[in-house]
Amino acid sequence: PVESQALARVQARLGWRGPIRLLLSPTAAEPLVWGLWRPQLVLPTGMAGRLTAEELEAVLAHEVLHVVRRDNLTASVHRVIASVFWFCPPVWWIERRLLEERERACDEGVVEATGTPEAYASGVLKVCRFGVGVAVPGAAGVSGSSLRRRVEGIMSQQWGRPAAGAARLAASSALRRSTV
Repeated sequence: PVESQALARVQARLGWRGPIRLLLSPTAAEPLVWGLWRPQLVLPTGMAGRLTAEELEAVLAHEVLHVVRRDNLTASVHRVIASVFWFCPPVWWIERRLLEERERACDEGVVEATGTPEAYASGVLKVCRFGVGVAVPGAAGVSGSSLRRRVEGIMSQQWGRPAAGAARLAASSALRRSTV
């Protein structure tokens, strides 16, 4: 119920009226969005209990923004193109860049919508601790891309540029604490 209520608040804040089915999974390692036409937001069972209300809403906002932006459709189209042009290294480089840009755009949207970069960065780190290194093909998740660069971007809110001193120090400190 806590997850459903948080998802409803996030959808209202982002102005998304489309249906998003919420599923709790004991096998999911991280939150992710699955599906192209009828999106399903999958959350690991017990994850909400490890996050504050602000962190949970920020993490859910990230996933809802993947739905709003239709990122799974974009990724699927690129996968088809990459399958046809499997022999072309620039196609695979573009896929990595697209993943990074999708994640950055959602990160930026979360900070803009919530105004809580600290809670969001903390939530991302806790989610990564919950299920490190597990990726689900065909699903948009929160921990993709370079974690350090993402946290620095969230804290500095300087998208696409290296983080300044204070933001870099805060991100490094948070990353060190998360590995202890």
